[in-house]
Amino acid sequence: ELLTREGSSGLGGLVLLRHGSATLEIGGVQARQVVEGTTFGLEMLLGVRPVWAVAARCTTPCDMQLLHRSRLLAHVRELCRREEDPETSAARQLLNLLTSSWNQDAVTLSAPILSGYDPQFVSSLALALEFRVSLCGQRLWQESNGNREESLLVLLHGSCTEKEIAPRSLGGLAGKGVTAAEPSGVKPASRKSTMCLFKPGACFGEKSLVGLCGSGSSGKFVVAKTVCITAVLHRAVFLHALDRHPSEQHSPEVSRLLMQELSQSERTLDQKGRIQFIKSLPLFSGRNMLFLAAISEKFASRFFMAGQLVGRAGVEAKAMLAVAQGEVLVNIADITVRRLRQGSSANVIALARGGHYMPRHDLVSSTQGPCEILQLTNSAFWETLADFPAEQWCLSDFAAESDEPCEENLMPTGLVTHFDIALLSLFRGCSTALLRWLQRYMEIAVFFPGDVIIEEGKPDQCLYIVCSGAVAIDGCHHGYNEGHERS
Repeated sequence: ELLTREGSSGLGGLVLLRHGSATLEIGGVQARQVVEGTTFGLEMLLGVRPVWAVAARCTTPCDMQLLHRSRLLAHVRELCRREEDPETSAARQLLNLLTSSWNQDAVTLSAPILSGYDPQFVSSLALALEFRVSLCGQRLWQESNGNREESLLVLLHGSCTEKEIAPRSLGGLAGKGVTAAEPSGVKPASRKSTMCLFKPGACFGEKSLVGLCGSGSSGKFVVAKTVCITAVLHRAVFLHALDRHPSEQHSPEVSRLLMQELSQSERTLDQKGRIQFIKSLPLFSGRNMLFLAAISEKFASRFFMAGQLVGRAGVEAKAMLAVAQGEVLVNIADITVRRLRQGSSANVIALARGGHYMPRHDLVSSTQGPCEILQLTNSAFWETLADFPAEQWCLSDFAAESDEPCEENLMPTGLVTHFDIALLSLFRGCSTALLRWLQRYMEIAVFFPGDVIIEEGKPDQCLYIVCSGAVAIDGCHHGYNEGHERS
């Protein structure tokens, strides 16, 4: 059940969730979770926002209390009419806060980490923000461990300071990692040092937005010096928006952060290493070194955030992908069927002459961390291949094309990527709806001479239909002679 609706002014006030839990959603995407004892909606209580920017949906039975803005405002005004006393003075301060004029102009996101994205895309992000109000002395943002909130905060109003908490060192051993002893049961003494002052336009949490949550804590945090209003771009909302825009978009700052993160955990490929990496791919195994050097120049390096969509099912793939660093999940019908690790490739068939390859799987960067993908487009592949006639002959089978579907037990000529599953005796008698569903979600895979499709003694739960080429089945004790072939 919805407690608040996005774009609605209903329940205009501060909400206290007494029991239960709820999620705050933006555009149907879960932004963050609210648990019992938590309040939200201070921006509605103070009149910062005329309507809700989030929808609050109960995930368990909820019990809430609501402090209405209209009722609070009437009560505070009544208190201000009384004789002078401490309560009247406090009521006037609260009245000034409740009746302050807040800037209601449209938010413009100009964070450096968003530079390079399409302006229309950035404008759409500005319509998917959560707004928060922090009172003087409250923490706006804190740099901590991997459990921190993944979001980008933009300061819209007020001023704040960045501070750092560090253990109080012994005078003669300062900076040597030795701290003063504290009595048992007493927390170590600490000192706060103000680092800098921030004004409207400042941004916090760029690394957490791209999924780079450090393993440790530096002790940095930001405290409101005045009443502060911040716009929050949640990572889940950001990734959802990216998934629905062309994947060619990228930010140089995001790429720099991801490359820096990957270089700390894995060795970055230099020119020689890239050639050796490409040589290890099945399509280019055994090729001429001059050809490999030339084709390596055509591979473009792209960095993807953890959980970011790399390729979408049903959208024409114009490039072959190879995982250089990290891990990529292959999802079919929202089910992860396998994982691509370093040295694995996908969408190889997109390089076949004529192109027009529609993958039936989604490729998603693993949530465990970012990944680096090498992309080779169809046009770049054939432009390079034109300068190496010998390699054209070697890749002639892969280059051939045929749009005619093959029938069972019929050897096709050329590269065929379609097979009518209804022709198999295994599926005869199945409903048309089931056959259509299975046909839609069959994955197209390309194997090269020498590749092992099924390995004896290892579990496999897939059905393989040979659409092009021939497969050798080895294993004498299963009734097959060495080198027996099936088409």
